[in-house]
Amino acid sequence: MLKSMDDAMREQMHGLLKSIMKLNDARLYFNAPVDWRKLKLLQYPEIIKEPMDLGTIDYRLDADRDEPFERKHYKLAEEFAHDVRLVWKNAFIFNGTPSSHVYKAAKGLAKNFEEKLAKAYERSERLGPPCPLKARCQLLLSDMRRNPLSEWYRRDDWKEFGPSYVDGLSSGEPMDLDMVQRRLSQGDYDVADHAGGAPEFKADAFARDMGLIWRNAMEFNKEGVFHQCPKILKDTFDRRFKVRLKANANPNPNLTLTLTEPQPQPQPQPQPQPQPQPSRCSRTSARPCRASAASARRSATAGPALNASATWRESARGCRRWTAMSSRGWSESTAPTRSRWMRCTACSRSGIGLGAGLGLGLGLGLGLGSGSGLGLGLGLGLGFGLTEG
Repeated sequence: MLKSMDDAMREQMHGLLKSIMKLNDARLYFNAPVDWRKLKLLQYPEIIKEPMDLGTIDYRLDADRDEPFERKHYKLAEEFAHDVRLVWKNAFIFNGTPSSHVYKAAKGLAKNFEEKLAKAYERSERLGPPCPLKARCQLLLSDMRRNPLSEWYRRDDWKEFGPSYVDGLSSGEPMDLDMVQRRLSQGDYDVADHAGGAPEFKADAFARDMGLIWRNAMEFNKEGVFHQCPKILKDTFDRRFKVRLKANANPNPNLTLTLTEPQPQPQPQPQPQPQPQPSRCSRTSARPCRASAASARRSATAGPALNASATWRESARGCRRWTAMSSRGWSESTAPTRSRWMRCTACSRSGIGLGAGLGLGLGLGLGLGSGSGLGLGLGLGLGFGLTEG
């Protein structure tokens, strides 16, 4: 099945590429574009029409992190693998002799890459949704046709060699990817069921024709590029075909779709609301005391009320009722230095208090005149004061 290049798959492919780029042969020849001008390889752009290097692929994977899906370079893992294989193909073509150091390096790295890619694909095939084996083989065939190394095996180009090509094959049967595609589409690999059921797809017949392509190419080309490329393709196909057979025989049970009745969901239990704590402010009035309202708001928003001692200290600090009591005499719970001119911080109510004082005076008067005498007087005084509570 096709592997969508989501975040998890992109990170997996990026890690695979990084492991290849760390190898010595990759650092020497393939991690950067070929500087054919510096190396004086003037024929390089004439031979290599589609240059590619591992550093460019690494840059594209980094750039895809921040791009929307429609603007990504690699929407599928197969597109990423195509560019990596293009690096090896270019090295095989330009360095055609197997004794070349670059040719040997590309051969070893290609094998390493295909082995690691097959393991990554195996997990994707195993965890993917159920898929018929014929559909899996069709996807594998399409991917092999897109592989840059299969350029010479897609069509019936073998006909250009004439009858000598067929006579030189031990099988005597030419084969190409287009012919396999026609047979797959026409149902040539389907065998009718004797019980009258649906035709059964014969995967071994499909694999035989695919293997015939690689064997014919390696038999006709004893060495060089056209021997190495079908060898890599054969190993790639064999690994991935086994993965598909295994995935088809053991589908992921976690992705089996079943219809079940919806289970009733438990209803959430109502949580008890905290009760507002009464204020200790002793003020009584027709208007509600703000201390009680403030205490209710604190209980509704902050949960449990303050402890009793903190509430008493807050409400007793300057309440008018308390101040009136203290005017007649200091309470035992108050300090004698506390002023009576204060505002209640619990109820934040202000008012005017009336205070009265009574004084008694004794006076002595002495009169001088034509006579002498002594007088005694008694005086009574009354005073008023305003206080703000």
